[in-house]
Amino acid sequence: MFKNFLKTALRNLIRNKFYSTINIVGLAIGITSCILIMLYVQSELSYDKYHEKASRIYRVNLNALLSDNEFYSPVTSPPLARVLEEEFPEVEAAVRFTNFTQPVIRHNDDVFSETHWFFTDPNFFDVFTTSFIFGNAMESLIQPNSVVLTESTANRYFGNENPIGKFLTWDNDHDYQVTGVIKDFPQNSHFKPDFLASLVGQPLYNNGEWINNQLYTYLVLKEGYSQQDIDGKFPALIKKYIGPQVMQALGVSYEDFIASGAKYNFYLQPITDIHFDTKTIAKLEPGGNRSYMIIFSIIAIFILVIACINFMNLSTARSAKRAKEVGIRKSLGSNREFLITQFLSESIFIALISMVLAMILVQ
Repeated sequence: MFKNFLKTALRNLIRNKFYSTINIVGLAIGITSCILIMLYVQSELSYDKYHEKASRIYRVNLNALLSDNEFYSPVTSPPLARVLEEEFPEVEAAVRFTNFTQPVIRHNDDVFSETHWFFTDPNFFDVFTTSFIFGNAMESLIQPNSVVLTESTANRYFGNENPIGKFLTWDNDHDYQVTGVIKDFPQNSHFKPDFLASLVGQPLYNNGEWINNQLYTYLVLKEGYSQQDIDGKFPALIKKYIGPQVMQALGVSYEDFIASGAKYNFYLQPITDIHFDTKTIAKLEPGGNRSYMIIFSIIAIFILVIACINFMNLSTARSAKRAKEVGIRKSLGSNREFLITQFLSESIFIALISMVLAMILVQ
């Protein structure tokens, strides 16, 4: 029976080429549009979820009110990460990095002005998930003036050669030895370094200034602890470490500083929320907008519904022309259920062809 339905469907498609083309192409375009939009939405919603510890990774942000100017900043003080590891038993690891530099990098005759040069702590790879092609995570950033390249960056400077042990010149000033090559950061990452240079030996590495905010600080919480466990401890930490430096810089106690209407506090932000964050300044990459995701999803569903309605209207409009066929089949003994199954089979067959065409268009 199925073979008979298939033959009938093919015969009708060939006999009515114009109708069939409009129906198949129209439905395929609708499915294609819906899939492409939903792929974009899915990509936006998947930011930073590829990290193995994504559910436990947080960025430390600063919320301050100074001179009636309130701001939210992802940049914090150099000593913060070390204190978090030493004094907060809930913290498994904390790492810092900065990219506030755009050096000119040289290797032989290759010269590039780079915008994604990051300095970071040696334990960067204990927090963030990356795949090493050359070198290893344990030793690559231990020594000063060492740098890990992404795969595309290594190809740009060294071609297909193994770059381990070779040197890059930073602003005609320092030579950095390549100690590792990692896979490029995926598109759904809120930061995408081309270079990860060791922060060891840099002035910021042992900088003890708590009111000098120049580093992004991330941490991994141990299993069983939550964001609230850390947020509740920040006020005491700020009073202990930042209070004395406020007194030294402004000549007033931390209590008087807060009583004057100022505000200074750290808070954790889940890494999976950073891409849609609209409050903080100094973003590493352009962010997204959750409202747009809702709007795009509604548009995708609307397009698919319109394509389906168009498909049904064309099928209904053509049904009158098939009345003779229906009459002949009834006279030959076909019942209502058989005719319904036949027409449904034809519609499903057309929909499957449209789906295959849509998959090709999506690719």
